[in-house]
Amino acid sequence: MSGRFLIGAAVAAVAFTGVARGEFASSVHSFTQGTVNFADGVSTYSTSAAALGEPDRTIGVGVWPGPLAPLNPPFLQSEAVAVGLDGSLTLKLATPIAVDSSTKVGVFTTTGLLDTDYPHGAVGATATTYTQSEYAAERTAHLWVGSDPNAMIDLGRILFNLPSQGYANQTDPYTAPDVPQNSDFNKPFTGTLSDFNGKSYAQIVQLLDGSGGGTWVDVPTNLGLASIQYIGFSDPQWLVIENGQPAYYDTRVSSWDDTFTKSADLMIDAVNVVPEPTGLLLLAASGLLLKRRRLA
Repeated sequence: MSGRFLIGAAVAAVAFTGVARGEFASSVHSFTQGTVNFADGVSTYSTSAAALGEPDRTIGVGVWPGPLAPLNPPFLQSEAVAVGLDGSLTLKLATPIAVDSSTKVGVFTTTGLLDTDYPHGAVGATATTYTQSEYAAERTAHLWVGSDPNAMIDLGRILFNLPSQGYANQTDPYTAPDVPQNSDFNKPFTGTLSDFNGKSYAQIVQLLDGSGGGTWVDVPTNLGLASIQYIGFSDPQWLVIENGQPAYYDTRVSSWDDTFTKSADLMIDAVNVVPEPTGLLLLAASGLLLKRRRLA
């Protein structure tokens, strides 16, 4: 075997093992919905299994179908589950994910950005979500992780205000590309809501850089956790910034209908845990290079 072939094999192995593959929730361990209410008086978003697997890249099937996009978020009851006041949801991964320096939990919700140039797809000078415009608030909840559902660790109250995207090559937020290229739901999006400020749709796609978006939370290595197999959500509250400081509320009155008061909830589409691939990458590279030295 030639040294050139072995070097090429090492590069190929590094490229292969360097791709982080996430583990999406595959089953529901427990679910207590708590108090939820919607303006139509009918919707419940009570199907916990809606949070399993990857997000649907095409949403609104049978009603108003279109691609999953930052300006076109999920809205059907089959696409998300709502965890309300005094409610909780614990999801289980099929296999545990080891905790290391780059382990992250990715949470995909129904967050959508307001289109200030509909239907062209543009964000105003200050990026605004639907809940911001209607309740002057954002959705938050506590996020829990663990290898044992009876000994979960609280990662704190998390703000879930980042959108999702189904295709990496979209040019229109409401129409799928003729030859769609899937976005990567395993690629953590590291931006913030303000990064979308003033963006055209082309700039939004560029910002996501192939990622499927979502809110990504680091798992600290000092928690005493060797692995994660359960992810939980509890205690949703509205976040409002008052005098520059965060304030949390159980309910908010709609600015579009002052006769409707909505309880806080979190609308969950999918949950993913991504491991750190670097260890495997280095192992593959060093092993193949060692073999080359022995055969040289």
